[in-house]
Amino acid sequence: MTNIAEETGLTRQGIQHALSSKGNPRFDNVNSIMNALGYRLVPEKIDSNNQRV
Repeated sequence: MTNIAEETGLTRQGIQHALSSKGNPRFDNVNSIMNALGYRLVPEKIDSNNQRV
């Protein structure tokens, strides 16, 4: 968690709060956390024929 905080510029407490059930993270924070973990968010069109309801 400390390494992710350093890479994102967020505090450990800020990350933990944002990702908690009571958190409301901003998109840029989520994107920064994902990037620090080695992932990227990619928009993908949902196929309406296979979409779950």
